[in-house]
Amino acid sequence: MELVIFDCDGVLVGTERIALRVQLRIGAELGWPLTEDEVVELFMGRSLVSMAEVVRPRLGDRAAQLWCDRFAEYHREAVDAGLAPVDGLTEALAGLDRTNLATCIASGGTHEKMAHTLGRTGLYERFAGRIHSATEVERTIN
Repeated sequence: MELVIFDCDGVLVGTERIALRVQLRIGAELGWPLTEDEVVELFMGRSLVSMAEVVRPRLGDRAAQLWCDRFAEYHREAVDAGLAPVDGLTEALAGLDRTNLATCIASGGTHEKMAHTLGRTGLYERFAGRIHSATEVERTIN
């Protein structure tokens, strides 16, 4: 093995529960109340573009844009209120450091979102220059 590729959300930083709460809130606000299971099935691990593609057929173009705008706003607020690295991550990264394996991040999140979440947890500098977003590729599977 020569390289360890990390996902960001839910692997390095504990944003999955935040995203779940935010999606439930937005669904209720925009008239599409969802269960936690539905949110996980429809939205978890997806980019904003993919989220809009899920919302658009149900609520229309305007609501899909509003959903994404609110997600970015509410998610940022929740991250600022309290976000931590995933339990055990510090020890795992220390162990990887001893192996001299190369590491990087590949995520469906935008660079802006990752800079924010990784920055809030002190991980941004550790991976700077080795952070890759789905926004950098023409097509993703979701």
